[in-house]
Order: sequence, then C-alpha cells, then structure tokens
Amino acid sequence: AERQKAEVEIRQRLVVDQALAAISTRMMQATDIQKAIDEALAVIGELTNPLRVYLFRFQEDNQRIKKTLEWCAVGVEPVLGEVRSFSVERVQWLVERLRHEGSFYVEDVSALPLEVQEEMAIFVKESSGPQHALPIYSGEDLVGFLVSQGSHLSAPGSEQNLEVLEVVVGMLGSLWQRERVLETLEERIAARTRELSAFFDLATLASRTQSLEEILEPAITRIISACRCDIICIHQYSEDGKVINLVAQYNLTVNERQSLQEVLLQDNYAHHTKALLDPLVSTNLAQESTLPPALRLPGYSTYLGAQIRTRDQSHGTLSCYRLSDEGFALDEISLLVAMAEQLGVMVENYHLRQQTEEMAVLGERQRLARELHDSITQSLYSQTLFARSGRYAYEEGEDLKLKDSLQQLEVNALFALKEMRLLLFQLQPGDLENIGLAAAINQRLDMVERRLGIEATLQIDEKMTLPERAEESFYRITMEALNNSLKHASANQVSVRLQAEGVDLVLEIVDDGSGFDATGEQGGMGLKIMRERVNQLGGTIEINSRPGSGTVTRITLSRDEI
Repeated sequence: AERQKAEVEIRQRLVVDQALAAISTRMMQATDIQKAIDEALAVIGELTNPLRVYLFRFQEDNQRIKKTLEWCAVGVEPVLGEVRSFSVERVQWLVERLRHEGSFYVEDVSALPLEVQEEMAIFVKESSGPQHALPIYSGEDLVGFLVSQGSHLSAPGSEQNLEVLEVVVGMLGSLWQRERVLETLEERIAARTRELSAFFDLATLASRTQSLEEILEPAITRIISACRCDIICIHQYSEDGKVINLVAQYNLTVNERQSLQEVLLQDNYAHHTKALLDPLVSTNLAQESTLPPALRLPGYSTYLGAQIRTRDQSHGTLSCYRLSDEGFALDEISLLVAMAEQLGVMVENYHLRQQTEEMAVLGERQRLARELHDSITQSLYSQTLFARSGRYAYEEGEDLKLKDSLQQLEVNALFALKEMRLLLFQLQPGDLENIGLAAAINQRLDMVERRLGIEATLQIDEKMTLPERAEESFYRITMEALNNSLKHASANQVSVRLQAEGVDLVLEIVDDGSGFDATGEQGGMGLKIMRERVNQLGGTIEINSRPGSGTVTRITLSRDEI
C-alpha cells in the first residue's frame, strides 16, 4: 500500500512537473504573450482544481489595474464580466497586504472586516470559498497579483498546489519583465530612429539655397520631432554681439514673441556664451540669473540653451523650454547640442553662399565688360571700316563695292543691336523667384527677341508647379538656348514650350535659323553648359539640327528625379 501510494505521488508529481515545464517553454518562446498567459491560467485550473483564477496587472504608474483575466472551472459563472480596468485604490488593502506579507489566504471572506469585504467584492461572490492571493514581481517592482478561489490549503495535496501557484507567479513576473524590456528596447530604437532622421533632415536643409529664416523654420520642426519641448526659439546675434534677434520659433504666444523678438544681453550671459562650450541647463528657470530676464519665460520650469556655433564663432542660441521641472536627460542634451552645432553649419553655409553670390555678381559684371569689349566694340569698329570702304566706293563710282559695303554695314549693325539687347537684358536683376518661370521667360522674349522683330511664342501650363531647383534650371537652360539662337542662328521665329508628358517634364526650344550639323560636333560653351545642367538634374537632352533647317532642343526630366 505504501509503495502504491508512493507511485501515485510520483506520477502526480511527474504530471505537475511536465505541465510546469510546458508552461515555462511556451512563455519563453511565446510570440503571442496573451495566449501564453491564458494557457498558464488553464494549467493552474487543471492542476489545483480551483473554482476561479484571476490575474490582475498594474499600469506602469501602479495607479490602475490595466488588465484583468479570469479562468473558471466548468459550470462556474464568471465574476469579473466586463471589468477590465479600475483604480488600485479599490483593492488597496489587499495590495498593501501582498506588498508587506508576500501572500494572503483566507478560508471565509465573511470573517474579514466589512470594509475589506466591500473591497474584495469585485471578484468575490457568495459561496466562493477560500481566497488565496499571491503577488507578482518584476525584479523588485510589484506589477500585479494572482487570486486562486475555492482551493483549500488544508486539503490533501495543498502543498503541491501552493508550489504550482508560486512557480507560475514567478514565471508571469519574468514574462512581464521580458515584455517590458522588449517594449523599452522598441521605444528606444524608435526614439533613436526619430533622432537620426531629424539630424539627417537638418543636414539636408543645410544644403538648400533659401533665406536664413526659410531654412531655420523647418529646422525647428525637425528638432520638435526628436525631443519633447513645449517651446523652441532660435536667436541670432547682432553684428555687435550685444543683442540676439528671434529668427525662428515654435509655439510662442504673441506676447512671448514680442518680448523675445529682440533681447538685450547682459554681461554674465555674454561671458557664458564666449567662455563655455557646454549648454546652459536649468530646472528652475525663474531663478536662473545667468539668463537675460526676457529669456526666463513665466510658467516654464526647465530650460536648455545650446550655442549655435562653428569652430570658435558663435552665431546664436537654440533655446528649449518645458513646462514641467523634468530635466533633460543626458542623451537629450547631447542630441540638442549636436543639433545646435548642425544649425551653426547651416548658418555658416548660408553666409558662405551669400559671399559666393556676391563674388558671382562681381564675376558677371566683369564678364559683361569683356563681352562689351570683345563683341560690341569690335562690331562698332568693323562698322567704321565698312562705312569708310563704302565712302571710297561711292567717290570712285564703284556701285557693286558700295552695295557690298552697305550690306556688311547692315549685318554688323544688326549683330551689334542683338548683342546690346542681350546685354541690357542680362544687366536686369533676375526676378524668377517673384514672378515665376512663365513670366520670366516671357519677359526675356519681350526685351530681346520681339524688339528685334523675331516672332517669339511661349507655351507653359500656368497650373504646373515645379520644385524651385527645377524651375531655376529650366530658366537657365532656356536662356542659354535662346542666346545660342540669337547669336548664331539668325532666326526669324523661335518658340519655347514646357509641358508634362506622363511622369516626365519636357522643355522644347525651336527656331527656324541657319542650324548646324548636330551629329558631327559637340557645340560651343553654351551647349556644354546646357548639358551639364541637365545632367545635374538626372535628365536627357536631345539637339536636332542640320544646316539650313533650324534647331530643336528637347530636354526631358523625370518628376521623380527632381
């Protein structure tokens, strides 16, 4: 009899161990955590024979029960029903008992104080029998609890039942800890992705040829996407360094914007910006005496100010505000400082572009002076020679020679007129940005071709919208093609057409001039410049021409490329 009893116990123990091992394996390998937990509760029911098993899980702040699960034996009515979330205060006595004593067991709930009975009425009904609750820990944090209902600790096999509950509770704590680690890892990866994306976008903005304000406004949007700030301001130093001027902002009220529009600096702040590379960080903004009073916005507790600098020069300040007194984490500080440095690169690039544009204007003036000397001056000199030759022919009575001299004089005068018209147009300030592509090309045709008696037509869909880069390139290519036609083709008609063909944009410039052999030569500097511009945009250029048959220049760009 003893042997048989021992064999039964061993078989029962083996069943329990196998069931617990199966639960552990499913939890470790679970891709569906909810399904693994449901299976664990079912195994508890199978091994310990309770009426019901409840599982309660806390929110991260431990203020609410965010999830409840209930397993019921066959024929037993569920109790929780639609109760899925409630305040921890409703079971505060039980939670504190679990926290301090490690577990809770009672044979009859009616023996408990009335207020405790009312608290446990959430999951305890009449004739529910004993209640056994165990806490679930993730590390050192209480993250939930499990309640087994209707299983007596004094019954045979109760020790084994208790062991099953304790093992499963430990597994659940490990499972939830792993789930939280994975969630935290995913959150960090998502945060780093946002930060890297924002930083990359800032680097992209640095290459744009816009005004400084047009660069910095979208830069603030990228900064907001990477960090949690209630207000962001970008100030730029005045030339004398005594004032900072607001150039971009996010979420300022009208009054705040007025007070921060122009901020007079105090000596200690100027010293801080020149002497230190570290950012200024404060969680007590109102008492931060280093900052100018205008920068201490009322109602905001946390502040981070990072210098917008390149090498040894400071261009301005990036100011980030939070309403709460939650300080900036080290990784947030590092990111914002790096972004401020990138803003410094953007500001420096902008100033370098301005200097380059000024040098380009000077170079253009020098080029026009050379063209005046090389073309107009020589043309006028040629006209004096042909006029003198004609006078000699007239005096000598040589009519054929006089006619030839007058024809040459007419050709050179017309050439000089074309060159002057072209130079006068090139001396006009460019207005493409303000009036648009169609109006800018039409302005050129009015000022040059049509005044020279050339029939010029323009066809552009005014509803068509083009990126700024493409619009600029189309304009320059059109100008180069028209210049080539004017100087070399002696055309009577010229047309410019820009239209969409599927996903492509097609620019076509046609003239009825003298043409040239397009198959046997690469052309001059003008054609070379046009090809380079088209290649930069990833497009194609086709030039169809032959002597005496005019020229068709066709440029095709994909919308996806620009």
